[in-house]
Amino acid sequence: MTKTFAKRLNDAKNMLAGMATYANRISKRGISAEALTNANALYEQTTTLQNERNALKARSQEATVQAEELMEQLEGFCSEAKKLIKIEFPKETWPEFGFRLGEYAAQTAASPDDNKTATTEKSA
Repeated sequence: MTKTFAKRLNDAKNMLAGMATYANRISKRGISAEALTNANALYEQTTTLQNERNALKARSQEATVQAEELMEQLEGFCSEAKKLIKIEFPKETWPEFGFRLGEYAAQTAASPDDNKTATTEKSA
């Protein structure tokens, strides 16, 4: 199982803390105080970037929530408008409003009077 970034960061913190505690013994094995200082600097930089990343994630989630709320309002408006359009306008004009596009795609933008004439000719 892969470790999370937070777990890996915590493991590094623990390693560095243990190495600081036993710095004299560790130095005998080739890890100098300078190397330990550099590793601590890397840890601090990584922690800073991780905190920034977490803040960005939180802001992104907030923005997503706000966008969803606005989208719900917009869709509510469009839903009500669609009802009014269906009452007020003939079906042939509905594609101009963005719905029932496929049903009337073959028809040209004829006026409602032209369609009534064509309908009466077909039934005759």
